[in-house]
Amino acid sequence: MIGKRVLAVVSLGLAMLSSSGVHALDGQTLLAASARMNGPAGWSDRRSIMTIETYANDDKVRERRAEVKESLSEDRKISSLSEFLGPADVLGLRILDIWGAEEGGDAWVWAPQTRRFQKIAAGQSDDAPAYGNEPSYRDAQLLDLLPRMAEDVDAKVADEVQIDGRAMAVLTVDVGENRDWPLMRMFRVWVATDDQTIHKIESLAAGGSVARRVTVDRYQEIEGRMTATEVTVENPASERTTTFRRSEIRLDQGIPERTFSLRDLSKGR
Repeated sequence: MIGKRVLAVVSLGLAMLSSSGVHALDGQTLLAASARMNGPAGWSDRRSIMTIETYANDDKVRERRAEVKESLSEDRKISSLSEFLGPADVLGLRILDIWGAEEGGDAWVWAPQTRRFQKIAAGQSDDAPAYGNEPSYRDAQLLDLLPRMAEDVDAKVADEVQIDGRAMAVLTVDVGENRDWPLMRMFRVWVATDDQTIHKIESLAAGGSVARRVTVDRYQEIEGRMTATEVTVENPASERTTTFRRSEIRLDQGIPERTFSLRDLSKGR
């Protein structure tokens, strides 16, 4: 939940932006504005059908389809349950993933063949995703989680650029060394200055190299808020990319918290 202090700064900052340009805003204000004005602050649970396409060296190597249920709580814990709808080798497979701003992250898989769940090893590589799981989906979820963290990260406007004729502010974001979560600590974030939508996030490894690159390929207005419906996550080191396409999006359907429990995971359909 974005604090009252940041919301007040957002209101002031947006007014300054219209009259004085991007330098009138700081990075935290832009992140908070993105959450307030767009999808991130607009849902507590979300259902969608996800098409997942994986590429290696620009060649498509796999396509899967899943029903995805997600929950994003006020304490910024993000839970997702993915049930694969195809192809046949992953049909009925269920993946439960729980992590957040203060969470180290855990994931489990339930296979219909064994009717048992198994914990997925931490640090699993994108190069060999077990059970059809895509670790890179956590990177895509940064689009929803990072703006909600605006109040307690160090974010600065580092540059201004034009991308496809749109003005973007490039932020450097440091989430802090003491945070217990499974991703990088340093990011570059491209935010459009007209509507505060996030168009790209780069996760930076030690030394400044890009570990992951998240690009929003398409936004769609859902219940009055701009929502990322096509997101590509690139792993430059392995030259692998994964594109996530959301359809049939439904927000705030009252998904029970028990949906994201091992007890329900083991039930399957």
